[in-house]
Amino acid sequence: MPRLARVKSESGFYHVIMRGAGRQVLFEDDHDRDFLLDKIASSKMENGIEVLAYALMDNHFHLLVRDEGDGITPFMRSIAVAYAMHYNTVYGHSGHVFQDRFISEPIEDDRYALSALRYILDNPRKAGIQRRRALKMTSESAYFGNGRADVVDAGFILDRFSSSDAFESFLGKDDEISHLEASEPKMSDGELRKRICEAAAISHPTELKSLEKPARDLALAEIMANGVSERRVERETGISRSVIRRAMGR
Repeated sequence: MPRLARVKSESGFYHVIMRGAGRQVLFEDDHDRDFLLDKIASSKMENGIEVLAYALMDNHFHLLVRDEGDGITPFMRSIAVAYAMHYNTVYGHSGHVFQDRFISEPIEDDRYALSALRYILDNPRKAGIQRRRALKMTSESAYFGNGRADVVDAGFILDRFSSSDAFESFLGKDDEISHLEASEPKMSDGELRKRICEAAAISHPTELKSLEKPARDLALAEIMANGVSERRVERETGISRSVIRRAMGR
């Protein structure tokens, strides 16, 4: 079956994800991340790409890019081929490093672009990674005069805020917009509802929000341990993401 044509963004903005094959770890250490960032820095210039944000998680990575031409496919191909060669050489690996081609979501307005940036930078926190470590995995430092200025084109983002404090405040806010995720749901909606009811000893997921806080939070911890996204738990239980995050100590 032929691949579907990639949806082109009229604005030029895309949220891009590449996954490790079979969910394998892509980055064993920060040297691996630095190699990929070096390649991104050179390839973006060659292909007319602006990189607005990145998050290099262990087994996948996110990019927020702007492509005003047709450079996104050669750009992603270039960095994927170079990184696969690096990975196979350093770790004695053979075979595919990445899972198929990259996936992308077109972004058509500034509000959604800013929301996508916040979502990308928030990935390490949502994975339970401590902030000091998380800053080495994302582009956040680049907007405050540190980090990889050769990789990140921060001007577009910073021009939309009156000050660095305003931008920092924006990053700290919750976001209700859904974005492209790195992994498919690990269980069906029906199975998730069953797990919620079992964890809390209730007959319907929405009853969870009526439990006493200790019992509710204990059930939430058990549910989230299954790798379920905050967005799905919110949808099934009616409990807001901010409450879920507080319950998880995030």
